[in-house]
Amino acid sequence: MSIHHLRNLLALLLFFMLSSPILAAPRHNVELGGHVPRAQMRDADLLGPMDGTEDLDLVFGLPLRNQGDLEQWIRDIHDPTSPRYGQFLNPAQFTESYGPSKEDVNAVVDHLRKSGYKVINTSSNRVLVRAKARVSTVEKTLGIRMNRYQGRNRPFFSAADEPSLPKDVASRVVHIAGLQNAHLRKPRLQRLAPRASVQAALSGTGPRGGLAPQDIATAYNLPGGSTNGQGQDRK
Repeated sequence: MSIHHLRNLLALLLFFMLSSPILAAPRHNVELGGHVPRAQMRDADLLGPMDGTEDLDLVFGLPLRNQGDLEQWIRDIHDPTSPRYGQFLNPAQFTESYGPSKEDVNAVVDHLRKSGYKVINTSSNRVLVRAKARVSTVEKTLGIRMNRYQGRNRPFFSAADEPSLPKDVASRVVHIAGLQNAHLRKPRLQRLAPRASVQAALSGTGPRGGLAPQDIATAYNLPGGSTNGQGQDRK
């Protein structure tokens, strides 16, 4: 065998030695959609990748159980003809009947810890698991790239790809919050000044707009009579 053929054979063996673990144990990950803000990214300029040493604070959302029964229960408690009408559940009862199971939460928490995340807490109803990790860890474990963009009005960061998780974990997660801040929640509450007619209706004839006895008599359509105590006997 010539030296040239020997080198080629050694190179081929080395390739299979290095690649065999990947080929033997492929990652059967499942993609979770709905995380990439594609509309905002179409109008944005790419600034570059995020620093891998930055921390990301993420919240993993778990699905509710028995959702068919939950929808029926919601209809029943508002139906006067149902035996379950008005039978609302307290938080503990709701968690026990419809919240994610302890096994599901433990599976997600264990996966995150083994993947290098610091689990901060779990919500009392077991729906949310909050965890923190470096960008490099998030990219590796979710199979994504984290980039910074310049939008029309402000810069933002976002995952450039939809995240994915191992099949047994992905079935227990419906969403991962914190992979982008292109969407900012804005409160829509507004303080409204009371209408003049309403303000007038609420104002009585007593001191500082308070209700005088005659105002109460008028409001409740009470029969006429003295409002200053005349004609009344103290017993």
